[in-house]
Amino acid sequence: MMQKIITVVLLMLCAPVYGQVRFSFCTDVMVIRNLDKAHESWAIGQTVQANFHFNPRQAAYAWLSYSLPGRFENSFAAEAVSPSVNPQVLPYEVRGRMSYNIYSLGLKQYLKGSYDAETGWNLYATGGFGLLAGKIANTLSTAIDTALYKAGIPVEGEGKFKRLTLDLGLGLEFPVASGFYIYSDLRTPLLLTDYPSPFLHRRQQAPQPLMVSGGLRILFDY
Repeated sequence: MMQKIITVVLLMLCAPVYGQVRFSFCTDVMVIRNLDKAHESWAIGQTVQANFHFNPRQAAYAWLSYSLPGRFENSFAAEAVSPSVNPQVLPYEVRGRMSYNIYSLGLKQYLKGSYDAETGWNLYATGGFGLLAGKIANTLSTAIDTALYKAGIPVEGEGKFKRLTLDLGLGLEFPVASGFYIYSDLRTPLLLTDYPSPFLHRRQQAPQPLMVSGGLRILFDY
């Protein structure tokens, strides 16, 4: 699976282009909403991005996003290992914190305007493949005696997980000076892989981050 994704990305980035390739750098602040019910939370993060403009409407991008931890809490129950244990079911809460590092490579297509427009506004779409690397930390509200109860999933402590993703986005951009643009976009990484992690509160199709960002793009050698 990984080999196929890398092959597709390389084909996208090596597609025939014309004209001089121009470079721009982007940075933004983003708000992340995890839509997954078991990890529903808000977080603040930042993206840094490089754009390589092949022509007025097409570019390749490479970006990295990282975030502060988002917080969430869920209820679970531990079952007794023996009929003689009382109570037979012990309820407890698990408080979790999750942060992200998201890497992506792909293409940017201007649907309206161009990368070097000096008036009006631009509309663009992005698509590519990436890696979502997450870190999660769990704290139990009640200490579980494993000699008496089976705590199950999720486990206490800190752990990491990774997901390959299909990254989609849509954004608006406005020129503010020669070579300077402010932008806002909406991005989401769709999960392509689903490796189990005992630290996640839900083991499949998690997390589901939706990112709204706002920032500045600088066009170099303008």
